Amino acid sequence: MREDILETAATDGYRLRYRSWQGGASDTLVVLQHGVLTHSAWFGELGDALLERGIHALGHDRRGSGLNLEERGDIDGPQRLLDDLHSLVEPQRPRYARIIHLGWCLGATVALRYLLERPAMGEGLILMSPDIFERHLSASVRRIFSDPQWDDRVLPRLKVPIPVEIYTDTPYLDSFIRPDPLKLYDFTPRLLRASLRLKANLKEDFQAFRKPSLLVLAGRDRIIDNDRTRELYGQIGSPSPRVLVLDTNHGIQFEALAALAEAVADFATGRAVREEAA
Repeated sequence: MREDILETAATDGYRLRYRSWQGGASDTLVVLQHGVLTHSAWFGELGDALLERGIHALGHDRRGSGLNLEERGDIDGPQRLLDDLHSLVEPQRPRYARIIHLGWCLGATVALRYLLERPAMGEGLILMSPDIFERHLSASVRRIFSDPQWDDRVLPRLKVPIPVEIYTDTPYLDSFIRPDPLKLYDFTPRLLRASLRLKANLKEDFQAFRKPSLLVLAGRDRIIDNDRTRELYGQIGSPSPRVLVLDTNHGIQFEALAALAEAVADFATGRAVREEAA
C-alpha cells in the first residue's frame, strides 16, 4: 500500500488521524468514509487502485474509530460528525477541481448531510451500501433511541450488532477482518442516537440533493435492505442518478475491487456522466 497516515485538528482540538493516498499530481480527490465497525484501512486497496488511476483519496477515520483511539466509540451528536469531516475536507478544497465523497454504510448518510450543509465542499456523492435500512436495527430499537434522553448518554456501552462474517466470505475475513485490532466492538448510546438523527428526514434530504450521485449496492448484502434503498434513491434530486449492483457481500471492496475502482474513477472524473450525455 502507498498510504500515508496524517493528522489534522478538529474544531475542538481533537486530533483526527486519517489515511492519505495523494502521491503525484491529481485534480481529483475521493474522500472515503467508513461505517460503524470499520475504519479507513478497510479502503486500503481501493485507495491504491484509485491512485494507480491518477485519482487521490483520503480515508477519513471517524472520531473514536480506527486510528483515533481517544473517546472510543463515542460522538456527542450528529453535527460533530459533520464538523469533523469538514476539518479534513476544507484544507483540501483549494488543491482539487473535483472532490467526490464516497460514503460506505454509516459514512453514506454523513456524506449526504455534509454536502447538503456545505455544497461547496464537493462535486458528487457515491453511496456505497448506505446504512439507510439496516437489517440489524429492529423497529423497537429505533423506537427506543428516538427518545432525546439518549442524546448525552455514554452508558451503557452497546455492542456492535454486526457479525464480521457478513462482510465477506473471501480469505480477507481471516487474514484482515478478524485480526483487525482497530475495528470497533462497542459504542455509546449517543453515537447510535446521532446516527439515527442524521437519518430523520432522509426522504426530504434525498429530494433536496442536486449534485451527481451514484448508488453502489452489494447484490448479496445481508446488512442493507437493497430494495428499500433503491426505492428511496429513486427520489434523489441528482441529474441522471445511476445504480450499480455488484455480486458481492457487504464488503464490496474485498470481492469486486477492480469493478468498484473503475466505477469510482469513472464517476469521480466525470467520464460516466459524459458517456451518458453522449
